[in-house]
Amino acid sequence: MINRYAVPVMAVAVVGMAIWVSVLSGQTAAQSDRIDQLESGVAFLAGESALIQDGIGSIASPAREFIAELDVRLVDLETTTFSVDVNVNETLPVRTSIDFERTIDIPIVTEIPINEVIDTTITIDGPLGVEIPLDVSVPVDVIVPIDLVIPFTISESFPVAVDIPIDIDVPIDVSLVDTPLADLAGELRAALVEIDQAFAQLER
Repeated sequence: MINRYAVPVMAVAVVGMAIWVSVLSGQTAAQSDRIDQLESGVAFLAGESALIQDGIGSIASPAREFIAELDVRLVDLETTTFSVDVNVNETLPVRTSIDFERTIDIPIVTEIPINEVIDTTITIDGPLGVEIPLDVSVPVDVIVPIDLVIPFTISESFPVAVDIPIDIDVPIDVSLVDTPLADLAGELRAALVEIDQAFAQLER
């Protein structure tokens, strides 16, 4: 990092050397020409140091503006969310069983004809209070109506074993703050702060 005081200090040091050389000029006339040349060189270096200082200071302001804009872009980058399409090309094995239970109401509406002769034994009262058994045949000729609903329950378990091929593009939203790029952006911002402080010293 360039210190704004480095060049002027060097110039002052050289000027001091020039003064010391000037003192020596009174001691010998033979070296006066060399002393004049040294003094001219010192004056030239002092002028050049001022030009260099002014040149560096002139670029400090636009450089700081650029750094500020870059810092804003890095802040926006840290909070950026972008979408990425991820291709999924896999075979999904499915191994399970499906329980199936259902109750079905079955209506029955019909008529049942009954035409039979039923042999049976009946008891009749005889004289003197005696009961007399009597075998008889009873003819039956009727139609019996049927109208009812019978619930029928089905309960089964069906095994399922199938491989399902999958080939799709799945869009995924990725937040930059959850990636290593966020740390990199933070390090860049910290470096920009140091550079900005250096240029701020040059503006003074």
